[in-house]
Amino acid sequence: MSGSWIYWVGRCGPWVGWLSVFCAVMVGAGPAGLPPGSSPVTVRVIDGGTREPVTSFEYFVIVETADGERHGDWEAWLAVDSATGTFQVDAPESCQLGIGIRSPKYVYEYPRTHDRVIRSDDAERVVTIELERGLVVRGLVLDETTDAPIANALVSPQIYTPPGYDIDCERGVKTDEQGRFELRFVSDSIAVEHADYCTVEHDFYEVARDEVQELTIRLDPGLTVTGRVVTPDGRPVVEALVEDGDGKKAETDDDGQFELRGVRLWAESDSGLVLSLDVWKRGYVHHYDTYAEIPEAGLVITLEPLLRITGSVVDGEGQPVPRFRVYAGPGGNPDDWRWADVNVEDLGGSFAIETEF
Repeated sequence: MSGSWIYWVGRCGPWVGWLSVFCAVMVGAGPAGLPPGSSPVTVRVIDGGTREPVTSFEYFVIVETADGERHGDWEAWLAVDSATGTFQVDAPESCQLGIGIRSPKYVYEYPRTHDRVIRSDDAERVVTIELERGLVVRGLVLDETTDAPIANALVSPQIYTPPGYDIDCERGVKTDEQGRFELRFVSDSIAVEHADYCTVEHDFYEVARDEVQELTIRLDPGLTVTGRVVTPDGRPVVEALVEDGDGKKAETDDDGQFELRGVRLWAESDSGLVLSLDVWKRGYVHHYDTYAEIPEAGLVITLEPLLRITGSVVDGEGQPVPRFRVYAGPGGNPDDWRWADVNVEDLGGSFAIETEF
């Protein structure tokens, strides 16, 4: 995308303070498709331990050309069933391939692409991808206070995505009525989740990769947090998303009420137990706060409506600009994460945008 920029900083009223608004007028889009002269590259996928072909998997490919252009889609997974564990992709004579591979028995870990450089003088256009076979973990999930088995707990591998880990729910399994589970393709750690309990993590950094791991996991029922989300004049905010930052979330009902179960206490203070909550709702300022105690009647959280800005964009001759992008945020030079932006197509050059104070 190329474009020209208009930058305006102004005061929107004595209670708002300074607000920055940028407009980018878009005049083009980047190229699509691989350049002429592309030819096949063969990709071999093998078991890193046995060196045998992996015969069933999914893949995506990102091609970066010598001039820096990228082609491909991280979400465009293609299925392969091949006795030889191979597939072919078209690529320019010189480029870099980023290849994502996932298969049920193997770890799908960070980085999510295997990067390979293709050169014009390569004797063979063949690359080999080695997959790491995952651990097998089986065990039992129990209530920490009663030792009763917990059914329908989700046990998932975790994917290392620096600086931390993400839970791979797509590969997770649920416990049966006896609280038992068996999970394959585990790399370094797992997470155990249930709507009524605190989430637990367990790692396997110092274990033999060829041994089945047996364990018993006990879940803490945690705290139940209730409350109501309202506007400044006391009206209920419906379908607001309330999160505790540890995976527990709930939407408010028609009366603005919510309930979070299995909440983990984050810290302790002289005045009592402390936790933090985020509350999100389109059209309102994101709410974040910590609480030293939870009233018996529940929390009352007030959401402030977003500031709505309207205006128009004209060219040097005073004619409306029909296609542009508007950015707005608080202060003279807002942080990136505080910007709001909107693409505008309007023959009169008019726009409307909502942003935090």
